[in-house]
Amino acid sequence: WNDISPVYSPDGKRLAFNSNRLGTSQPQVYVMPAGGGEADLVSPYSYDRPGYFSAPDWSPTGGLVAFHGAIRRGTYHILVARIEDRGQRVLQLTWEGNNEDPSWAPDGRHLVFKGERRWGKGLFVVDVVTGNTRAVLSGVEITVPEWSPSLGGG
Repeated sequence: WNDISPVYSPDGKRLAFNSNRLGTSQPQVYVMPAGGGEADLVSPYSYDRPGYFSAPDWSPTGGLVAFHGAIRRGTYHILVARIEDRGQRVLQLTWEGNNEDPSWAPDGRHLVFKGERRWGKGLFVVDVVTGNTRAVLSGVEITVPEWSPSLGGG
């Protein structure tokens, strides 16, 4: 296995990371106790097979993990998994264009991410509660955006 890109939960008790533990070349998102133990698959199966899922990021409260994934071949979307004691629920937040590298706002309600639409590339923000997405910067190439801890949300 190749376990890469670990990210600690805000309380330091869990890790979210990418791995090829399913035996495919495509990464999946897992969560496990920081001190070791069993890793739980977080990313969903698409069409009864594993897809490509990457770039996990914990919400400030630690209850959610955002990541991007290929829902259709070559099209990436932002997804959020609710991490619970009895399983996960995955919600797709974006539906248009390509969307990658989500980063949580300090308010725990918004995600910033890089995206591409028919009109070009840009920086976007999505409200996790309503699903509303808006472009905040257009016409530029963005790489792995991060939200400043001192700023609020949307």
